[in-house]
Amino acid sequence: MKKLNYKSAILLGIFVAFFSCDTIQHDPIDPRLIKYTETGQRTAAALINGKVWKSELQKGIIGFWRNDLYFSNFPTKDSLVLAFVSDSSSMLFSLKGWGIQNFEDFEKFKDKKIQLDGVVNAGAVVELDAYSISQFSEHPTGKGQIYFKNIKYVNDSLIISGGFGFREEKNDTVVSYGRFDYMLSKTMFKEATKN
Repeated sequence: MKKLNYKSAILLGIFVAFFSCDTIQHDPIDPRLIKYTETGQRTAAALINGKVWKSELQKGIIGFWRNDLYFSNFPTKDSLVLAFVSDSSSMLFSLKGWGIQNFEDFEKFKDKKIQLDGVVNAGAVVELDAYSISQFSEHPTGKGQIYFKNIKYVNDSLIISGGFGFREEKNDTVVSYGRFDYMLSKTMFKEATKN
């Protein structure tokens, strides 16, 4: 039997270590989900009726064309729409009464648990076609909670992190163990603000 020389052993070790590494950090309680983070990872995940859902950067015919975070602010109506997007569906949240007039106002959400009553504040799982992220046809009715655990400034951006869960009775959908971690820039906020 041939013995491995020193260089071969090192190369073999590097090869095994490289191909056995998993770059995705999984949740220690439920490894099907991504781990909760507060670093602006541009990700969200949840269980929908027990099946894994995660946000993704959307692809168009030529490269990436749509972000995995959709955000729309209507200051005159005191209304905010936040959606975490995947290829086929979105976790949509409609929030009212928070007075988000400018970028700095977003800090009002820090460490806030917002009850989703299905009327004023609500969540929904919205099925999407390939080109209509901004065309939500009806008001969400999901009841539960969204928790903005942390909001922190990094240069001219905010990292928003937290969790969510809700139930939509009309289609018997239960969203559980939701978590999100996104970076929101001033430019993105400005473009998403409508009167």
